[in-house]
Amino acid sequence: MMNHTLEISTRCTTDTTCTYRGQEIPIDIRIINRHGTAIGIPLAFLQGAGPIIKLVDSRTRADIHTPRNPANPALLRQFTMLQPGESALLQWILTPEDLEQFGPYVDLTAEITIMADIQVNGSTIEFRGSDTLRIVSEAKSAP
Repeated sequence: MMNHTLEISTRCTTDTTCTYRGQEIPIDIRIINRHGTAIGIPLAFLQGAGPIIKLVDSRTRADIHTPRNPANPALLRQFTMLQPGESALLQWILTPEDLEQFGPYVDLTAEITIMADIQVNGSTIEFRGSDTLRIVSEAKSAP
């Protein structure tokens, strides 16, 4: 999703189809500077806390948020500069405990959001960007 400054792009790391096989699913979250100038992001904080992830069950439309890690709030003031066109990579893991909260057959949309204050041209602004992944069990049919 574009927010005029940064773009968020996600993918399942080991299986680009995001097929759930009863195991952890590692994901890559790429933060790309689409602005014409350098942008500062609190990368160390984001790596520690992780993304905001909302899992939406495709059958019932019920949703839950996965837990984030506690991170040192002082890291919110430590900015990593991304030059125009550069990107930073966050890696995260969706666990079976996360994914099976609606039952053992998984058919979910994962809404992955990055939210933080960023620095652009000497000013601090709020950034919120997201992307989605569809995660479905390997089984051919739902129970």
